[in-house]
Amino acid sequence: MNDNFHDKPRMSEELQTLHYLHLRNSLSSEDIQRYDTLHKGYEGEMKFYNLVTSTDTKGYFRFDFLFSSNGTEFQIDSLAINDQTITLFEVKYYAGDFIHDHNQWYLASNKQEIRNPLIQLQRSEFLFRHLLRDTYPNVTIKAKLVFAHEDFMLYQAPLGIPAIFPNQLNRFLSSISSPKKYISKRVSNIANHLASLHMPESAYAKTVTYTYETVKKGIPCTSKCRSFLEKYAQTLLHCPTCGITLKNDDALFTIIKEFHFLFPERKITTGAIHEWSNYTLSKRKILHFLNKHLKSVKKGRFTHYYF
Repeated sequence: MNDNFHDKPRMSEELQTLHYLHLRNSLSSEDIQRYDTLHKGYEGEMKFYNLVTSTDTKGYFRFDFLFSSNGTEFQIDSLAINDQTITLFEVKYYAGDFIHDHNQWYLASNKQEIRNPLIQLQRSEFLFRHLLRDTYPNVTIKAKLVFAHEDFMLYQAPLGIPAIFPNQLNRFLSSISSPKKYISKRVSNIANHLASLHMPESAYAKTVTYTYETVKKGIPCTSKCRSFLEKYAQTLLHCPTCGITLKNDDALFTIIKEFHFLFPERKITTGAIHEWSNYTLSKRKILHFLNKHLKSVKKGRFTHYYF
């Protein structure tokens, strides 16, 4: 696995699938709940990513790892790698008021207990330390929780909790800011080693069930309104619900990528994309786009395309 794969957070295959289906109003209530949970986590990871990449920093930040240690899978949202220290960050995007009481965490609104994120952090730190004990035994491992949502509040938080709270994020950024510096060979080696240990997919990943026939056809709006775009002008589409406009080519690129992701066994053809778009754009426009932006394979009278 190339270290460049970890230059930013990425949607898991499950989340990407749910995201595409959600835009097309093609999820069950259970899948919507699962999507909301996963997407909320991804939003938090992206917020932390945008924060730490907004300036030059001490340490080499890498993102989105899935490891196995002692036969146990664990995920790490972000790592800051230095020559002698690696800090792992567990990002939470909780919103609202929470209470800490005798190592237990509760929603303040209804006193419902939630999983203690400190236990999860300690587990990840332990497994990560074990993962590196043979190759980098002298590296110091640290771990911190990051609460990235501006509306998060924890009452009765104990002193010394290894966490960065929303009102501390700017101070944290100041503490890691540094003039841009050369990434040492050791740091690069550590990053590449960790990338080689990354698992591309969890053994426990859930499979989302759907069929071509049941997925709604059309060109989904790119906003959160979840409507479908309509023809607006020669080169534009628009959303009748929220009013945004989108260029034909941008819309085509998105739905072709989406089609290929959801149905990799189906060939990309003019007719297939015409149907996938619910006939919103003409075959002529689709053919022009495919010939211009994708590679083609001709078999007799038939042509299909690939990225």
